[in-house]
Amino acid sequence: MFTQKKTTKQKFSRRIAGLILALVTLLSSSLVYVMTAHAFTYEGDDKAIIEMRSRMIREAELRRSENKNALANESERVTQPERPDFETRLREAESRRTDAEFRQPEQNRNTSSSAVPPEYTTPSERQTGQQLGLQTERNVNSTQNVSADWMLALVNAGNPLPDDFSPKLKSLTNGLQFDERAISYLNAMLTAMRAQGLSPVVCSAFRTIERQRTLFDNKVSVLIASGLTQTQAEAEARKSIAYPGTSEHNLGLAADIVAMSYQLLDEKQATTPENKWLLEHSAEYGFILRYPNGKETVTGVKYEPWHFRFVGVTAAREIMASGICLEEY
Repeated sequence: MFTQKKTTKQKFSRRIAGLILALVTLLSSSLVYVMTAHAFTYEGDDKAIIEMRSRMIREAELRRSENKNALANESERVTQPERPDFETRLREAESRRTDAEFRQPEQNRNTSSSAVPPEYTTPSERQTGQQLGLQTERNVNSTQNVSADWMLALVNAGNPLPDDFSPKLKSLTNGLQFDERAISYLNAMLTAMRAQGLSPVVCSAFRTIERQRTLFDNKVSVLIASGLTQTQAEAEARKSIAYPGTSEHNLGLAADIVAMSYQLLDEKQATTPENKWLLEHSAEYGFILRYPNGKETVTGVKYEPWHFRFVGVTAAREIMASGICLEEY
């Protein structure tokens, strides 16, 4: 009995041990399988990654090469015609400019006073009057084929201008007008005065006959209001204001020049440095004191130290040197 139980227990133990062994074997096999499969999985993943990286590198290099070639081709295509395109645009832009824009610089170089008025130049005082004056007289005589008589035109009560007289004029910088044939002389004289530190002012230049008539009539009206008759008023007015058509201001060759510091038209004007300079140097520029003191009976006009008339350099020197008036020349 005891032996039978022992045998049964042994069988049971052997079965348990067999089961345990089988279980261990199974577990071991499973573990080996899992590990082997896992290893293969990682190995497969590594290969895939390596292949993917290699493929990406090859593709990147290919794209880089393609991009480089494309950029080179694009650069060659774009940059090659750049110069012709620019030159074409430049020619088109230049063609749109007006003729005046191209000619203006040439005009400024070839003309004496188109861009810069003569009074803003700075030639020496005596050279300006002699050289510019004499040159201008020659140019007028040669290019316009006229005599110098226009410079000596006598305008007074006995020699009136025709009603339709209309000289060719140019404007001074202050807007007043002067005969275009003589304006360069006037500008040169003003320049020389300013170079000496003087301040001349041209307060009157060309006047139309209509404007002269207005001034004369106004003066007559004032005199009549003071008690004079019409005849007396006109006779008195002629002493200070020329009758329309008999004023040198209507001729376009006369200018009233005063000092900046004293601009009244009276005999005190003769005491200014500007007037003293004019008496000494105006002849160098072709101007004379038109109505000198002591010549009232000859000129028919009272002494006017501010009134200067252009007659040309040669005549001006002779008249001023001899102390005569234009009527006596």
